Amino acid sequence: MKQHLQLISDATPCGRHAVVIVDRASWHMGNVSEGINNVSVIPLPPYSPELNPVEQVSRVWNVFRVRLIIICCNFILGLLSVLCKTR
Repeated sequence: MKQHLQLISDATPCGRHAVVIVDRASWHMGNVSEGINNVSVIPLPPYSPELNPVEQVSRVWNVFRVRLIIICCNFILGLLSVLCKTR
């Protein structure tokens, strides 16, 4: 995390300030921004998955995954039905 923040610091133009919002994973916390003056680390509040974009992607993926399973099962059942009729 410290290396990532250093890369952000190096990419931030002189006279500007970068803000990085992180969840409260243990590797995001601690003194990771120590010695980096132009980057601030702001942690999300605890127990706030609605603010974490990764959680939203996970929620959308779960809905998509269920729909994909249903589509695949219907396709396989239809295929089996056609194959059984041809025998």
